[in-house]
Amino acid sequence: MTAQLQPEPRTLAQAMEQAKRKAMARRCPACGELWLACRCPAEIVPLDAYPAHWAQRYASEGEAAPDRMGIRPDEIEARAAPQRAFLIGLAGYLAKGLKGAPGTVFEFGCGTGRLLQGWSEAGWATYGTDATPAAIGFAKAKGFDVEPWNGDRVALPDYWADVVYTYTVLQHVREELLPAIAVELKRLVANRGLLILTENMTTNLAPSKPWVFFRESAVYRDLFHGEELELIGTIHEKAKEQHSTLIFRRRP
Repeated sequence: MTAQLQPEPRTLAQAMEQAKRKAMARRCPACGELWLACRCPAEIVPLDAYPAHWAQRYASEGEAAPDRMGIRPDEIEARAAPQRAFLIGLAGYLAKGLKGAPGTVFEFGCGTGRLLQGWSEAGWATYGTDATPAAIGFAKAKGFDVEPWNGDRVALPDYWADVVYTYTVLQHVREELLPAIAVELKRLVANRGLLILTENMTTNLAPSKPWVFFRESAVYRDLFHGEELELIGTIHEKAKEQHSTLIFRRRP
């Protein structure tokens, strides 16, 4: 029997560099130019271009598609674990006053279920939606209760979720589509429940248009803060990208 050779371990920096090279070779779906040479305003990119982009990525990369190309599954998990721990701990503490207290959670843009997995393991009842059928397929294969997002009402009753959250998803949504999504997410937040959203506000990474719309946190604040929800906290994290987490609670 011939022993199988194991791949050489890579550092995260090496994986990111490989991913950056591949990202720089991608082309704009509107004009066909390389991203770095494209001068198209993001608004002219067809509405279906983003789902088509992800369909192609899942077809070629499988479950690793949500992460940068070339990153191994163990590296993907290393990224997902702290995200899950942060969200679960924060939500449990704020929603129940006891870290990790189970409840019901809805994820908008759940992808393959990487973050839902953590909630489920912590005892939360989960539900998710995503615009990419391939991602939904992976999530269902893991046993998660999910449905494809097509812009319509989610198959859940009003006030179902103790926690509604979305993690770097709204930054990929065009301006004209945000209000309808905001209405649906607010509908699902339970009495005294939470809406937690984390988005990239700025970046110094390679240009990523036409997929990313970097917005100030005030845009999301104005979108969700009002008669139904109140903004109760903001967390800013700056590394290669600047993430802001906005925390809203339904008013009694």
